[in-house]
Amino acid sequence: ANQVTVNWGSAEPLGEGMRVVLYVNGEAQDAPNSGGVTLQLDRGEHQVYAVLRDAGNRRIAATDTVTFFVKQHSVNF
Repeated sequence: ANQVTVNWGSAEPLGEGMRVVLYVNGEAQDAPNSGGVTLQLDRGEHQVYAVLRDAGNRRIAATDTVTFFVKQHSVNF
């Protein structure tokens, strides 16, 4: 079904007004501040990273970019 789960977390609770923005293939998506999301992606190469932003929308921290590939099996497989 081409579902990919992306998880993240923090050793410390996030401060008031802080939020996580998830970038999937360069496009920003709002995300829960902890836990993860399940994405529905087409086959091929994808990149994901998360950015922590403060109440003023300033970038506080970011994860490394993770590159992965979604493989779709043939119906003949």
